[in-house]
Amino acid sequence: MEAKNNNKNGMNVIENVENEVQVTEESRKAYGRPSINEEKGWKLDHVIPFDFYHNAYIKSRMGIDELVGMVLKECNISPDDTCSWAKDIRTIIKHSIENYDKLLEESEDTPDEEDLNLSGCLVGDAIEFRHEAFYPADYIAPHTFEETKEEYVREGNWKSFLAFNSMTEEEYKEYYNKHYFPADVA
Repeated sequence: MEAKNNNKNGMNVIENVENEVQVTEESRKAYGRPSINEEKGWKLDHVIPFDFYHNAYIKSRMGIDELVGMVLKECNISPDDTCSWAKDIRTIIKHSIENYDKLLEESEDTPDEEDLNLSGCLVGDAIEFRHEAFYPADYIAPHTFEETKEEYVREGNWKSFLAFNSMTEEEYKEYYNKHYFPADVA
């Protein structure tokens, strides 16, 4: 499958397009469900070897941007894709490569289990569902106010979110920028 940037309803989205991915009985057994196109998105058909990418990173064989680009290629996402969804997936991938040893220690999994978890749950879900990319990426590196507003508007929650916080948009913007980017506020 191939992910590509496509503009629908004024929003940039990653769209699934079928190409020549062969799903075999062996891959079904090894990786669980096969890679399939669905209306809501697409799934990876293999496990990304994050342990390999992490080792290449810590041994300085390759720079982090080059490694992230290699993982994006495995996911069939263009490294040049500038939509916010692709940006969030890049953030998650970069964090997973840089912090693989910490993630492995926290989970107490084997490297194979951790690779499966990162591929299927973290990166896989981020590719399949937009909100599964936004919120983990926001935890890693806070989004700008505009990116946060865009996500809440996309979900249809912006006005109710502001009402819940008893703030106007301007008040929330000031609060958000002061809370997450204090050095940027004069």
